[in-house]
Amino acid sequence: IFSSQFAFGQKTITREEFKKDLAAAKKNIEKYHLGLYYYESQQEFESRYKAIIENLPEKLSILEAYRLTNAFTGGMKDLHTSTLLPKNFIEKKDRKSIPLTIRKVGEKFYIHFNMSSDSSLIRGSEVISLDGVSINKDFESFQNLWGTDNGNENSKKYYAERLFARNYNYVYGIKDSVNVAFKKPQNDTVFVKKIAFETPKQATKMLNKRYKNVSRKNLNFKILDSLN
Repeated sequence: IFSSQFAFGQKTITREEFKKDLAAAKKNIEKYHLGLYYYESQQEFESRYKAIIENLPEKLSILEAYRLTNAFTGGMKDLHTSTLLPKNFIEKKDRKSIPLTIRKVGEKFYIHFNMSSDSSLIRGSEVISLDGVSINKDFESFQNLWGTDNGNENSKKYYAERLFARNYNYVYGIKDSVNVAFKKPQNDTVFVKKIAFETPKQATKMLNKRYKNVSRKNLNFKILDSLN
């Protein structure tokens, strides 16, 4: 989507640069996308595009540009058409995320796995908020990051939950830490702990150390006899 003139390390682009990029994306979508107007009319497609380019600030961060571009592609209601950040926008050494796997049960959210160094966030703890923002508000926001076939709401909720940590980075950017407000099981007291973001390597290391049976092989077999 983004023009090659923009360095990956560049954190902002101008309104005119973004309009130029989005126009190029729109042109290619119109040229190559199969069944473009299957789930929405051409008028709806044009209206969404117009609404985006008419309400742009003078400058946009790359994350802001991503979210707007993703809103444009997501509005097409095609799960296989989406927007990603530039490949090297986040340096490999800086790729960190919230070291928590969060699952939704009913209307509440719980810690499924805790990969942080703080062991006090036990499985089954209810998550109330992250940095003062209601967990449910984040969940609703993350659903807008996904364009699903015919606007399938169940799919949006699935990806908002299953990719919670990635979605959080795409909305807020990578942080050093986050304040987690939570309740322990069978306890109505709200605790707040500051949890450091972790690299995938460190999170996986802690996951395997803390939850012994979490990693399973996709395929296992044994030889029944000596025949080839």
